[in-house]
Amino acid sequence: MLPKRKKKFFFKRRKKILAPFQDHLKPVSLRKLLPNSVTLLALCMGLTAIPFGVDKSWKHAVASVLIAGVLDGLDGPIARFLKCSSDFGAELDSLADFINFGAAPALLCYFFVLHEWGRFGWAICLFFAMCSGLRLARFNIQRITGSNRTMPSYFSVGVPVTIGSLLALTPIIYSFIFKQKSVVFQALCLIITGIFMVSRFPTFVAKGLKIPVHYSGVIVLASLITLIFGWVMPWETLLVASLAYVGSWPFSWKAAQRSQSFEHS
Repeated sequence: MLPKRKKKFFFKRRKKILAPFQDHLKPVSLRKLLPNSVTLLALCMGLTAIPFGVDKSWKHAVASVLIAGVLDGLDGPIARFLKCSSDFGAELDSLADFINFGAAPALLCYFFVLHEWGRFGWAICLFFAMCSGLRLARFNIQRITGSNRTMPSYFSVGVPVTIGSLLALTPIIYSFIFKQKSVVFQALCLIITGIFMVSRFPTFVAKGLKIPVHYSGVIVLASLITLIFGWVMPWETLLVASLAYVGSWPFSWKAAQRSQSFEHS
């Protein structure tokens, strides 16, 4: 009879023990879990790039960061489509962005070639990671405070961290094509990209561009050609895309100046 009494005592006390947790154990719909699940999957891909870098599997490492970038671009639209955006999801996305596009690329660049410079090379990697964190912090403040934009929606204030990670990994992608490594090239990419991420330099953002109707066919055709080249020659396409993005900076600067002068006129 003694074991039965203990069993009754346990089930009698169970409700009191679990009472403080009842509000936190309510069922959650799958619709609300989907966007955060995509964010967590992106975080897993970004973290997976690090052991690939340790093993010197550079193509797998870069591909992991790129997949994390694709998933990062999906979680927000999914949340808005399902009408389940939340502050929790926004904070989780920001944390994942720092790891995927700040910490992971910095570590990969150090493992790739900057370890040859010892502490100085590590300091450059830390500089890039800190710039990524500052860029995300500024973005979060603008989102929370609802501060007004001083430029049109097709401009970004500084280089976004997702694109910054691609620019940081450009020397590694370059080595896939030309079989050459350069410590100086890698260091310059991290330093310049970090500076532009925290700067207020205006850069083009594709999702904010409004394409005229008579150009829609050309844009669709160009997108299809880019996808085909990306499938056939992925590394060459990424390298050209990085160079084209950097080459667009003077045009974005001039366009931003014209836009601001038009608003003040």
